[in-house]
Amino acid sequence: MTSAQPLNTNNQNLNNQNLNNNSFSGYQIGGSLPLGASSYIERQADLDLYDLLKAGECCYVFNSRQMGKSSLRVRVTQRLKQDGIRCATIDPQTIGTQLEQSQWYASVISNLLESFGLEDRFDLEEWWESRDWSSPVLCLHDFITKFLLVEIKAPIVIFVEEVDSLLNLAFKADDFFMLIRSLNDNRSQNPEYHRLAFALVGVATPMDLIQHEKHSAFNIGKAVEMSGFSLAEAAPLAKGLEDRFTESQSILKNVLDWTGGQPFLTQKLLSLVSQYLPENLAAELIAPEIAKIVETHIIHNWESQDKPPHLTTIRDRIVTVEEKLRGQMLDCYRRILENEVLEATTTTERVKLRLTGLVVKRDNNLRSYNPIYAAVFNQAWVAQQLTDLRPAFYAAAFYKWNSSEERQKQDSLLRGQILLDAETWAKGKRLSDEDDQFLLESRELEKQEQERLLATERLARRNAEEANRLLIEKQETERQLDLEKLAKESAEQERLIAIKRQEIAEEEWRVSEDKAIILDEAKRKADRRVKVGSAILAVTLALAAGAGVRAAQWLNDVSIKSEETITGLENIIAQKKNEIKYWEKLSQRKEFEIEYRQNVKSQLKRLNFNDVEIHEFISKVDDMYKDKESQNLSKNILKIASSNRSIEVQYFFKESDSLLKIDAIRMAIENTGFKFKSEKSNDKLPVNSILYGRGVNSEEVKVISLITIRAGLRIKAIEPFRLQYDRLPLTIQVGSNSEFEDREVWTEERIQNSEFRPK
Repeated sequence: MTSAQPLNTNNQNLNNQNLNNNSFSGYQIGGSLPLGASSYIERQADLDLYDLLKAGECCYVFNSRQMGKSSLRVRVTQRLKQDGIRCATIDPQTIGTQLEQSQWYASVISNLLESFGLEDRFDLEEWWESRDWSSPVLCLHDFITKFLLVEIKAPIVIFVEEVDSLLNLAFKADDFFMLIRSLNDNRSQNPEYHRLAFALVGVATPMDLIQHEKHSAFNIGKAVEMSGFSLAEAAPLAKGLEDRFTESQSILKNVLDWTGGQPFLTQKLLSLVSQYLPENLAAELIAPEIAKIVETHIIHNWESQDKPPHLTTIRDRIVTVEEKLRGQMLDCYRRILENEVLEATTTTERVKLRLTGLVVKRDNNLRSYNPIYAAVFNQAWVAQQLTDLRPAFYAAAFYKWNSSEERQKQDSLLRGQILLDAETWAKGKRLSDEDDQFLLESRELEKQEQERLLATERLARRNAEEANRLLIEKQETERQLDLEKLAKESAEQERLIAIKRQEIAEEEWRVSEDKAIILDEAKRKADRRVKVGSAILAVTLALAAGAGVRAAQWLNDVSIKSEETITGLENIIAQKKNEIKYWEKLSQRKEFEIEYRQNVKSQLKRLNFNDVEIHEFISKVDDMYKDKESQNLSKNILKIASSNRSIEVQYFFKESDSLLKIDAIRMAIENTGFKFKSEKSNDKLPVNSILYGRGVNSEEVKVISLITIRAGLRIKAIEPFRLQYDRLPLTIQVGSNSEFEDREVWTEERIQNSEFRPK
């Protein structure tokens, strides 16, 4: 039951006057009570609102529906008029909300003219048309300040009913509330404004009135609190029970215990009690019988019995709120039902919850307004509303988790993208402790699985790195062994060459010795023949001539055979020299390969290549000597490098190119024998392009293109390209794997089979 509040003596006297002068006219359920209605109960709010408006203060009465706000406005208006204060009411229900801005403001002016009886003094249609240059809110401002305050010399109070309806206009009502604030703030500049006061009535908060984030909030006026009926305030209502019941005060107390003094419910339950409560009940039976009436005619099957609508209005005030705020309001209400102490702060969800009427502020804390609301909108109802808030993809898993045994709950937890979607949906909401626990356990499970996955990936990565390291070490060992083998082979070849040279030298010496011996022998034989011939000549002259001829012939044969022997020896010597040249070339080639590999490795290290990248690059170098095309390519490289032609290759780079990439291209180009120059690309050149100097032939274009590919780059197009200087006619665009599509890339085969002729 609501604790009794001190009632102003004047109000109490007015209540007594109503009782003395008027017979009780019955309980009214819903709608504004007419003036003089005996069932109207004056509260502290009646005096507060009257005193504030009489003093010229702007104020507002913001509370839930069916709290008696309209009846309060009617009564206060009547009392103000009796004091000579002119009053008018702007009622959106009368004007309408589905209007254009100019129509609505014109309707407000028309409403004020009618309320103050000024229609004959003001031609609204003509005046409005003459001000087509003015904004609608300026028209209302000028009407109030230049006409209304001039025509009416008395104080003026303008009530604005159903303020919350203005928030649903087809346009923003910010200008209207800012006008009210402006008129109030400018009282110091224009004393006439002190005669004008506004009273805003409705289901809203001051923060709701001006919605634009760049405008300051509606921060004027004084709040008038409306509470439920206390037992002392509601005492006149017992008048309607006195004809049938002797315990009217006890009945009234029991009714207020159920309604918490809520005006609409109090009037409705008193009406039901007067119909269904048996007469002449013993005092101890009053409470149980009233409880039966509440259960039968209000709580049970409440949706069908809620006439005129009251409980459904409260329900709709909750379920129509946007999802995020609704979840927060329901969670607050759930905690209140669980008797958790919640302070009546000004947070949005708590203020909005109060405006539904479900809860009330008592001792600066929020409490359930009355047992009827707590019975209708109970824990089960809250749970169902929270369930309806859950999206289908989330709800199915949540229900399964919530209903599973402890050991099976983990199977229902969310993972992966569904968990991310659920957390996105739940952000900013606080639905229930179970929802929080469900999401918390899902996130913890996801975290554990992610950690296990990361641990597995780290282990796999470490294993892969270790295997790669071992492979590199093995390959490096094998490469070192190859280099040592090459060095040994080279040394062996040098040794063999030296042996061959020694053999040749010895052979040459033996040949020269043999040649000398042969010549000496031939000479001695010739001398002997000559001596014999001379002796024989002395014997007979006839025989001398024949012997001389035969000796000369034999000498000639010996000479020929000697020359053939010498020639054969010289051929052997020439063959040995050719073998020496072959071994020298082979040795030079081996030395070149060793030196080239070491040179490449040092350059790559200088460019901060890691061991894997160095290994891959040197593997490509080794591959250059394995197939026929690569051998031809290496020959062309050596051929170009050995030529004395001065040919420059220009590489135009874009800003995103790394120095590593440029140096890789530089090394590849310079290894072909071309000069290399790099500079930033301009608008006339394709980005990532290499331009060849004039005079480069087709074979050289192939060489430079192939070695560019071998450097790890991709070629998009090779085409004629002519600058305005007419000096760089060929261009090739190069890029990384991510810059070109596969269908655009030129292959080595395509380059080998193409002809590039400068135009």
